[in-house]
Amino acid sequence: MNFEQVALWLANLDPWWMISLGILLVILDLKILTSEYLTTISFSLIIMAFSSMAGLPATLQLWCIPLFLLVAYMGTNHVYSKIALSEPSYKDGIDTRVGQFGSVIIKEVKNDTADFFYSYKNNIDIETKDTREVGIDRTYKIKFEDGEVLPIKEFNTPLFQGDRVKVMRIYNGAAVVTKET
Repeated sequence: MNFEQVALWLANLDPWWMISLGILLVILDLKILTSEYLTTISFSLIIMAFSSMAGLPATLQLWCIPLFLLVAYMGTNHVYSKIALSEPSYKDGIDTRVGQFGSVIIKEVKNDTADFFYSYKNNIDIETKDTREVGIDRTYKIKFEDGEVLPIKEFNTPLFQGDRVKVMRIYNGAAVVTKET
């Protein structure tokens, strides 16, 4: 098939069938596939049907297919960005905490899992020569007056439970604090 035959075939398609196929593809895409690719193609089919109804020449309709696809893509992208429900990031609004004060919460967890999993090494002479102290993992957090809690990343002096600290900056969702003097 040459270019003119494809253009004539496209121009002779019934526009109402193209519109119904476009609507069917939109329903299929939204209900089953949940993507925006078939919606883009279906909107371009509907635009092509209206161009056929308007009486555009067959060769012009064929040459406008990339333009119709681009317009349909831009339209669906705009529509999907408006209707998409996305959860806000956990980092949104966190920078407003810079300069605020809060109290320190310390959680201590005894790390005795190594003793459980490696207790067989007590029976080996070479392994028992290396005496290991049972570690305690400490997690530092800051609690603000409104009840929000953020992890603390860095601090300049040792912190204790209940110390009042000031947030200097936020780094990857964690607070960098200094102790209030």
